[in-house]
Amino acid sequence: MLLSFSATNFRSIRETQTLSMVGTKLAGPHAPINVSVPGADNGVLPCALIYGANASGKSNLLSAFVAMRNLVFDSHRNASRSAKISRTPFLLDDEWEITPTTFEISFLQNGIRYDFGFTYTDEEFLEEWLYSYPEGRRRKLYERSKDHVSFGPGMKGPKKLLLDFLKPNALFISIATQNNHHDLSQVPIFFGNVFATNNISVAKSLINATFREDQIDNRTIKFLEMIGTGVCKHKKTAVEVPENIKSIMKDVFQLVKKHGQFDPDTEIPQPDEKEYQIELAHKNSSGGETFFGTELESSGTRRLLVIMNNVFKALDDGDLAIIDELDASLHTFAVEAIISLFTNSEINRKGAQLIATTHNTNLLNPEILRRDEIWFVEKSYLGSSEYFSLAEIKTRKNESFENIYLQGRYGAVPPSIDPFSLEFGKSEKREENALPDNAGGE
Repeated sequence: MLLSFSATNFRSIRETQTLSMVGTKLAGPHAPINVSVPGADNGVLPCALIYGANASGKSNLLSAFVAMRNLVFDSHRNASRSAKISRTPFLLDDEWEITPTTFEISFLQNGIRYDFGFTYTDEEFLEEWLYSYPEGRRRKLYERSKDHVSFGPGMKGPKKLLLDFLKPNALFISIATQNNHHDLSQVPIFFGNVFATNNISVAKSLINATFREDQIDNRTIKFLEMIGTGVCKHKKTAVEVPENIKSIMKDVFQLVKKHGQFDPDTEIPQPDEKEYQIELAHKNSSGGETFFGTELESSGTRRLLVIMNNVFKALDDGDLAIIDELDASLHTFAVEAIISLFTNSEINRKGAQLIATTHNTNLLNPEILRRDEIWFVEKSYLGSSEYFSLAEIKTRKNESFENIYLQGRYGAVPPSIDPFSLEFGKSEKREENALPDNAGGE
């Protein structure tokens, strides 16, 4: 369960920006998730929606979270000690281009709070830290300053072996994860259970690949049926992969091994003998069922097929789902139904959470969302993104969140656009070839 996430100097984020999932004392249509954890006396929120104008940076806080997760799992893969670390700092200020980037997260795992974070440049990790709160008090597991790591009394198990593998361009937690260090396992477990997607367009190939191993949840099909898509059933069919495709794939694998940074003994994977195709059924005029390939379904149906499977998994396991542009290709009622799965405590019994960006102002409704679940982002005069919650703004009782937001009183809206100020004149090329006014007679 996520408590908070902060990012500094990442894309449009200049100074530290924090998304807090900790509840407030404010009243709302539903109560926060009741937990007993330091720093969350008012519970934890099941949902957070982020609003803002185009290019305001709504997605960048979510991208920062994914970047942090990727470094946790992949930073140890740098083959060379001098390999660059993937980083995108704030680029509108020369000083910030060379300023380190920092990510920090607080989360709840197995009833214990953990605080984890790190600071890095293009070349090295400067700082890294991990604390836990057993019995409600902070305990140091480790702190890193460049190539020096100090351990707290709660850090059990082998340490020197891990330090022998430490590199300036690799996270200590990433190295420890590869060595199955039990005391540090909660960080990769938390990140590994997060579903995050920024796919707005979902192609048939992605659906087939997604469900090659996994099965489509029957609740996903039921959800599609309930919102009126016409979908009532699904099936997965195995199809032989043509020989020419398998031959091409073998050549691709060979090229990747030859030009990539792999051990010479790395085994080349063999192309799949079969691929799987998903088809969805609709009721036909004779009362039977007709199956369609997913390429014939609407973009919203295809997207929901992937999203909802992961939403139901998050609800079953009490995990976090992060969805960029939640409302893309989806009707307001469908989006509202997704949100209600998380905010309804009778459905969400394990403390699952949803964080999403959206432009759908119909959801700015005090009957749907709490004020502390509504977040805004706007660009400063420096071009940096600044995030804030509606809970930080004084509002009147029964105030229409949507109307006030669209009036610009909360901020986080685009500037007024006067279409008549745009020039719609003829192009120069057309002017050169234009006929005289009297062409064709008087």
